[in-house]
Amino acid sequence: MTDKPRILWIDDVYGKAENRRNRHRDTLCSRLGLQDITGDCLSQEEPEPKLKPLLVIDDREINGPVDKENRDDEVIANVIFCRGQVEASGNVRNDLEGTLEVVKNGWEQPPRWGLLLLDMHFATGTIGADGEPEGKAEDWVPGKYFGLTILDSLWRDPELREIPVVITSAMERDVIERRFTTQGVWAFVDKNDLNRAKLKEVLEEYGLLADEKIIGNSLPLLQCLREARRRAHIPNENILILGESGTGKELLAEYIHRQSGKTEPYVPFFPQGVPETLIEDRLFGHQKGAFDGATAHQPGVAELADGGTLFIDEFGDIPATVQAKLLRLLDKNIRETQRLGEQKVRKLRNLQVIMATERKEILFRDNFRQALLARAKVHNAIQIPTLSERSEDIPLLVEYFVRKYEKDFDAEPRKVSKEALDALKACPWPGNVRELESVLESAVFTYKGLRWLEVDHLNLSSYETQGLEPLAAQIETDFAEILDKQTQTADTSFYEGLDALIEYFDNFNFDGYQHSDLFGKLSQIESAYARFVACYLKAALNLRGEIQYQAAMRCITGDDDLRGAKAKRQVEKILGISKTSHLISNDPAVIKHLRNFVKSDPVLKKTCDRILGKNVDK
Repeated sequence: MTDKPRILWIDDVYGKAENRRNRHRDTLCSRLGLQDITGDCLSQEEPEPKLKPLLVIDDREINGPVDKENRDDEVIANVIFCRGQVEASGNVRNDLEGTLEVVKNGWEQPPRWGLLLLDMHFATGTIGADGEPEGKAEDWVPGKYFGLTILDSLWRDPELREIPVVITSAMERDVIERRFTTQGVWAFVDKNDLNRAKLKEVLEEYGLLADEKIIGNSLPLLQCLREARRRAHIPNENILILGESGTGKELLAEYIHRQSGKTEPYVPFFPQGVPETLIEDRLFGHQKGAFDGATAHQPGVAELADGGTLFIDEFGDIPATVQAKLLRLLDKNIRETQRLGEQKVRKLRNLQVIMATERKEILFRDNFRQALLARAKVHNAIQIPTLSERSEDIPLLVEYFVRKYEKDFDAEPRKVSKEALDALKACPWPGNVRELESVLESAVFTYKGLRWLEVDHLNLSSYETQGLEPLAAQIETDFAEILDKQTQTADTSFYEGLDALIEYFDNFNFDGYQHSDLFGKLSQIESAYARFVACYLKAALNLRGEIQYQAAMRCITGDDDLRGAKAKRQVEKILGISKTSHLISNDPAVIKHLRNFVKSDPVLKKTCDRILGKNVDK
């Protein structure tokens, strides 16, 4: 069973622990169906519980009791409360640094925050006789709400800005509306209107929620599931799914159907391999006598899916002869189908149509109707991430598939060695999840009687691991291919050295390229750039025998005065480039150099550990 999503709630009232008890929080959680796992308060039913570590901040264990009143089948989500303030010497002040630390600790590693609920007004100042801070005049100035300060800090951090934020406040929103609408806030909910149903709606609409059947909890996957869930809630919708082979397009279509709440059937249609003359028949059906061999009335898949979901796989394979008729089916205001050999048309009720294709560019060929693309909402398609984009899900997928095939083949239960897992994580997987599954299926079947899965059991000889050693040659090859396509007669001697390379890209001419030539190239460009920057950093670190990171950063930036904090920020900037950190983290030579200069700087070491996802000091 999928674990309950985790909510972080930053609120000065609910986040406070009053003598290790917060009755406001108890009432709130009971009313909203939340399981409080903060660990700073005692439950009323169990005054001296056995505590279990739930969260570690700065090497301090934060423990929490299990609330027996909220049974698992009643709990919507687990929640951790953060006051956002510190109390000392009878005074309360806002604590931005501590609050951001809590946010980061729950976001950097799965299971991440599924949702962040944020209050706006936080009362500070001297604690009165009632135990509450008296509040300062500036606390009530809308532009100075501490909640907005937290929001500003989250938005400035490229990693934290991906956290879905919903404001929960009783404050007047009109005077601050423009502030928070441009900073990643998904919704504003008045505290007085918040109940169990509303919270569940907000969580499903905006939260990052895992699924039991689609294995993984990486950010790209959870964001894809959120978009699918949101589209599933639109009645009578057309949805296009884009994804490479093996990414799970059909699984996502089934997920959308489940999330739509439809009770009518999910009907898939696979045009691959179906003769062009039969595709129309399969889609729309026929009447008896419509053609030779039509001995009975036969409804099409569109008709069978009425009131439910029709899934059309490889939508780009629909022939031009069928597209005109498909226009009527995909028109949300018409939604009609017509059997072959029948004069009347059949109106469909509430039909959800999901289409999928591996390559978006094939939809833009000359024989594909543009009106059909518009109704398929091609520019609002849901993109499934590749396995390389969600590589942190590989351990979960390995565990799932190994256990699955142990059961299927009645094989010995086994452990997966670290070396085998590292090898699987290093593979590029052009066939994505389907290819990973195939490799694991073969390994379990071949070695059914063993209790360890090792590298030698995996047929990975055809895959090139993602180390840094071959990167320079790979970049040179990529560059040569670009040159060959752009200007085959050019004097390539001109393009020598970094200056010439920069000049080449500055003057690259996109005139004459078709949409299909440009489509889908951003990810490849990002990957090539990441490889180039990784090699660039490696070269800078190798310029001298004993490397000082400040000297390396001065070399890279050309700033002879670059030292201290500025040099550290430059390291963070380089490591933070999309996909570069993954490449660097798999290169022993670069890690060796990083280890040399971070060991004397704990702040930089912590930054490198966070970005690279490993302890560079080991």
